[in-house]
Amino acid sequence: MSRKATIVGFAIVSTLLAEVGSAQDASGTIDSTPKPTTIAMLRKNASAFKNVCVTFTGQFMSLGNVHNPFFTRFTRSDYVNFAMWGDNQKIWEESEYGNPLGTLFVSKKVGEELLDKLYTLQRYQRLEIVGIVHHVFQGEPWIEVMSIVEIGDKVNVTTLQHMARGRELMRARKWVRAAQEMNLATTSGLPDSVVGWIHNYLGVCFMRTGRASQAIGEFKLAKSYLKHEHEPAQNLAMMMADPKSGIDKTIIDGRIPRARRPMWEAYERSLADEQKAKRGISTQPGR
Repeated sequence: MSRKATIVGFAIVSTLLAEVGSAQDASGTIDSTPKPTTIAMLRKNASAFKNVCVTFTGQFMSLGNVHNPFFTRFTRSDYVNFAMWGDNQKIWEESEYGNPLGTLFVSKKVGEELLDKLYTLQRYQRLEIVGIVHHVFQGEPWIEVMSIVEIGDKVNVTTLQHMARGRELMRARKWVRAAQEMNLATTSGLPDSVVGWIHNYLGVCFMRTGRASQAIGEFKLAKSYLKHEHEPAQNLAMMMADPKSGIDKTIIDGRIPRARRPMWEAYERSLADEQKAKRGISTQPGR
């Protein structure tokens, strides 16, 4: 974003907040100083933010058609609706992708600059938002947006596809293929949260296949990017305490030479051979 565009954006916000302040600060209902928060926190405890001016970051999803003329001020005639994901949402997972915050609104009376900005946004573009939580309905904060500022880094479709495929392979315990997909997901210009999760998933794949030193390296990188997430730190601590503890034994057991496999396997083979002999089936090779 150009410096001129940023100045224009903040000028609009200052004007709007001044209007809000003159209208409502006297009653003490709204503090016009934006309070830093996250979409996750807003949704977790929406009532605590009612009549609060907030600022947060996230990823643009799309314009929407949400409105509620009976319990809120947000009508289609006066507002344009849109949806965003929080920065901490794992949108490569189907459940997270389908759960954006869809109760964000821009007034049609605020001026052309903000509406023009809204209509030119692309999916996955990261934004910094300033807005006021005017209502809480069905547990969600209904927010009038006063400012939209674009942030440079964003995820892309190719990265999300590789990460989604990699996660499916991890659930199927196909660790080598999953690691290949996560490697393909890596590209420049990604948000730190996405980079951090890619490293964490690579660490899990290396851990499951017995590649301890590589797993430790990936978990250290993941921890540096995901400072507020517990999983990378827990994975790293486990690997430092016992590098073999995370090995997927179903993979390793299948590679043990026949002569070194447990006695119970030999017993099961002998029992199977005995049952075949009773049915008149040869157990000798080539017969």
